[in-house]
Amino acid sequence: MRCEIARDVLSAWLDGEQSVPGRDEVNAHVAGCGGCRSWQEGAHRLARQVWLKPARPRSDDTARILKAVIDEQAARRAVRRGPRLVRVGLAVVALAQFVITIPALVLGDAGIGVPPHASHELGAFNLALAVGFAVAALRPVHARGMRPLVGIATACLIVLAGVDTANGQTTLLAEVPHVIAVIGLVLLMLVAERSPATMFRRWSRLVRRSSGVG
Repeated sequence: MRCEIARDVLSAWLDGEQSVPGRDEVNAHVAGCGGCRSWQEGAHRLARQVWLKPARPRSDDTARILKAVIDEQAARRAVRRGPRLVRVGLAVVALAQFVITIPALVLGDAGIGVPPHASHELGAFNLALAVGFAVAALRPVHARGMRPLVGIATACLIVLAGVDTANGQTTLLAEVPHVIAVIGLVLLMLVAERSPATMFRRWSRLVRRSSGVG
């Protein structure tokens, strides 16, 4: 057996390849070859030095990592607290909107000079707004789809209130309840901007832009 073949087999054994054939032939060759015997001993020493090499000292980053985790959790709680307060505010608006609906819807009294049927219809409209605000507060994922309808309805209320007040058909004091709808619209817009669906769409657009797609 040639020395280069024997040393290749010895190297394979050092690498853990125990299934390499020719063990008896290689052992016989090493026993009678001083050069291969020296090569084997040197290879064993080198392998032990590599395997038993002491680990590099590492700094203890436990405190820094824990601080980073705690700071991140605090930031997430602060981010979540904002949308939660907005949703609570929208729920309060929904309740207020429902309360002002009762006289018109149940009693048929929407104000002086308003016929009962018109009062009932106005009450139904305000009840729809109250339900919409409540649904958006409980299920923010629906808030985005409600924005056009609630926005148009609220805008019509404000415009008509201004026109009728200017014509002397009503007073600003009588139109104060419409402020609830305006506040509800503002809170609805905020909830829609922070809803999971909106955040997911923003994240998707950001990923597509960063990857050069779309």
